[in-house]
Amino acid sequence: MADLKGGKTVTLTCRKTVARNHLFIDEAAIRANIDTFQARTGGSIMAIIKANSYGVGSEVVAPILESSRASMVGLQEVKEALTVRESGCSL
Repeated sequence: MADLKGGKTVTLTCRKTVARNHLFIDEAAIRANIDTFQARTGGSIMAIIKANSYGVGSEVVAPILESSRASMVGLQEVKEALTVRESGCSL
């Protein structure tokens, strides 16, 4: 699982060269963005999770979206949706 406060280290390998990158998820920014969209539209928010959350894992990001009051989540593949549902997320 990703350490959401400290980020997750992702290792990329290409032609025997290894690079380490850090991806940080700013939960406060996600919440603020969803609040802003809800305030402007007055409607439900469907958050889209792309590419398995860029390696973080949809099952890690979906609960953040759920706690941020997103109404729905959109995923590219049924496999990802099942993983999110199995993690306990009800979106």
